[in-house]
Amino acid sequence: MAAGGGHGQSPRRIVLRPEPRPPRDLHQPAALAADLQAIAPDEAIAKVIRDYLFAYGPATPQKFAQWIGAPPLWAIEQFEQCQRDLTEVTLDGTPAWVVEGDTSMPPAKEAVGSVLLLPYFDAYVVGSHPRDPLFPGQATSRARAPSGQTGNYPVLVVDGVVAGVWHQRRSGKLIDLTVEPLHRLSAPQPRTPSETLST
Repeated sequence: MAAGGGHGQSPRRIVLRPEPRPPRDLHQPAALAADLQAIAPDEAIAKVIRDYLFAYGPATPQKFAQWIGAPPLWAIEQFEQCQRDLTEVTLDGTPAWVVEGDTSMPPAKEAVGSVLLLPYFDAYVVGSHPRDPLFPGQATSRARAPSGQTGNYPVLVVDGVVAGVWHQRRSGKLIDLTVEPLHRLSAPQPRTPSETLST
């Protein structure tokens, strides 16, 4: 992985070779739809809410509405219908919801030492709220759009928070990556990335 940027470290690069296409082309929705089974609308919405909360909870109906692109009042109604499957908690002084039984938190030390390169519009940075803890300090101005939108830049995530951005340049079957951390990386970090890239 590259350590670099304008903070005392010269940019370095890594080169990736793309893997073969998966057996099923994900760009052909008709082929994927053949395996889907219809369920009742209320059950489908409830499942989407549960899956959203498993991934991004604790969260409010308003944040769910923002994520799914629906009116906030509609989202509030859907959460009320799902209340038997949800547990109310407090997040930074604000009431929020999680899936019933999903109240334990993994130890914070699990994120320590992790180094990830996430692509444009990765679900982790787009769906996580509140966003300020995920984009501390300079990350807010460097890795978010002026509107506050996230996902516009591929990001370097260190210890669970955004710590820089990265760029790619294709040359034939090779991809050159340049990583720009916003602070000096520790010695092991440039050597132990987990690349989650679509190539």
